[in-house]
Order: sequence, then structure tokens, then C-alpha cells
Amino acid sequence: MKFFLKALFLLCLLLACTPAKQNELTVKLEITNPKVGKVPIVLLLEYQSKPLTKAIVTVRGDMTHAGMSPVQAEARELEAGRYALDNFGFTMSGDWVLSITAKKGTQTLTGEAKLGINP
Repeated sequence: MKFFLKALFLLCLLLACTPAKQNELTVKLEITNPKVGKVPIVLLLEYQSKPLTKAIVTVRGDMTHAGMSPVQAEARELEAGRYALDNFGFTMSGDWVLSITAKKGTQTLTGEAKLGINP
């Protein structure tokens, strides 16, 4: 029993000391009508609790099940931390994952957001 408790303590200590993921964006979406077809989306992007500015932002949309081709687009900066996708083309209703890649200088930052698309 002592061995188990010691092992459990060490595991908890290791997990507590694990650093946060590097280069991870905080992503929020502004989307008024999530439906199949071309939809405007605004990405709210933060890095280290600050709005992301002056980055090249690309978005890849994948459905949560296999067999669908991804949708890709480049976003344009509106203002600090706000990037627009004017006509992101959702090809099917269901659950989607948007993978965001932002390049700023020599850094590549990543994040993701999930959303459901209506028919």
C-alpha cells in the first residue's frame, strides 16, 4: 500500500509540474448563422492572454468523422485579436473542428475551435 501511495504522489507531482503547451492560441468564434454553405466567421485570437496582432492566420476545417475533404482559408486581420473569414465554405452539416495556425515572425502558433453546422 505504501508503494502505491508513493507512486500516486509522484505521478501527481509530475502532472503538476508539466508546463503549459507552448505556442497555443486561445480561440473564440463569432458566427451568427452556422449553416452549410459560405459563412462569415470572426476569430478572436489571444496568445499569452493578449490579443494576437500582425499574424498570418490560416484555418483548416475538418469534420469529426473521416471521409470529408478539409476546407481551408486565410483570415484577414480586422483589429487587434480579431481576424475575419469572409466566406468559409462548410460543405456538410454536423460537427466540425477548426484548426487555426498563426505565423508571426519566426513563431508558429496553433489553436482550435469546435462547432456544429446546421443543414
